Amino acid sequence: DEENIEDLKNSLKATKESISNNFNDLAQIVENTVKDEEIKEDALNLVNNLKHEMSNFVDSAREKVSLESGL
Repeated sequence: DEENIEDLKNSLKATKESISNNFNDLAQIVENTVKDEEIKEDALNLVNNLKHEMSNFVDSAREKVSLESGL
């Protein structure tokens, strides 16, 4: 059981890193392709907000796993 919980926590950590990398890639695409500065700024703000929301969601899930498992 303890090993499965650690695997789950590690999986959530990897998921968070993957999500972060994907949003960073998306931000770079926006930065390199959108010409209108106002649209670019709005798009980058949206990407960053979504990145933080997803990161917080995964962190919350990891905390719940830790609390419920007692680890």
